[in-house]
Amino acid sequence: MLYKRLLRGFYSYILIFLTGATLFLALFVAPLLFTRLGVPKAAEATGVLFPPYFHLLFVLSLVELALSFLMADRKQPFTKIIIGSWFFISVINGLLAGILGPEAIVSRARWLSRPGDLLEKAHFDKIHELSVILNSVSLVMFLLLCLPMAFSLRPSGDKTASENPPSQTHS
Repeated sequence: MLYKRLLRGFYSYILIFLTGATLFLALFVAPLLFTRLGVPKAAEATGVLFPPYFHLLFVLSLVELALSFLMADRKQPFTKIIIGSWFFISVINGLLAGILGPEAIVSRARWLSRPGDLLEKAHFDKIHELSVILNSVSLVMFLLLCLPMAFSLRPSGDKTASENPPSQTHS
């Protein structure tokens, strides 16, 4: 019982971290960088910031996949959906960390070395757009995976009838 509670706690904290970090970087950090630093410096900063972020997302999504396997209750109807979701998220984040992120860095460097090359700019823009879409899909899935957790939270004294032991009445 303690083992399952520890796994559930790790799972919950990691999911909350992933959701918060993704929201924070996508909705606050990146826009703030571009409004405060201007496009050239912000692009350089995001080129430094996002590759480790994508790697962290990938590693933690694999951890969540493993935890969801370890916690799997075969009686629950959504078990396969949750495990499948983490598998899908892991694939998305693997693509971001291993393929699209490095390709975006190389493509951006080629484009900056030849600023007039519209094909290089178009290639970078396509990779960047796909990265934003996949990161957004990942965020939506994190939020959806948070839903069961949000509905299961209640004050510790507010137990359901099935969790309360039968009371003994004394006559």
